Amino acid sequence: MSSFTRFTALVAVAGAGLLAAVQPAAAYTQIPANTCKPYGDSSASGLQSYSTGVSNGTGAAMYVTCPITRVNAPSNSFQVFVDGNAASSTVYCWLYSYDYDNTFLGYAFAAGSGAFRAALNLTPTAVPFFSSQVAVCYLPAGASIYNLQVSSL
Repeated sequence: MSSFTRFTALVAVAGAGLLAAVQPAAAYTQIPANTCKPYGDSSASGLQSYSTGVSNGTGAAMYVTCPITRVNAPSNSFQVFVDGNAASSTVYCWLYSYDYDNTFLGYAFAAGSGAFRAALNLTPTAVPFFSSQVAVCYLPAGASIYNLQVSSL
């Protein structure tokens, strides 16, 4: 193998390594659903909190709000997955994003029934560095949310 061929191969390998190094790193966050609380009046009874999540223990539907924690501002995608069980009914979830001055930036919607995983997707422009996100879910009687996973690329 000539010196030029070895040099070309070395440059190609080093270049590939540099390109891989500048790709954004994925950030994943697991949020236990027992951080969720009743929407509105936080003293409302009926939301049962367990080590494995929350469950609507009332005979009527209720809304819960769940804080979303992320470690960076996404450059490619931002997803929140809500895992739960709604038995024979349907859970509806919205993911909202607000800027540092409480300006609404966007929302996503998903629904799930039975044992479900609802995927909520926001564009990176709706999740700038100085912003906050929250999931609001409609829980029918007996429905549960176990956890939320955040994927930020």
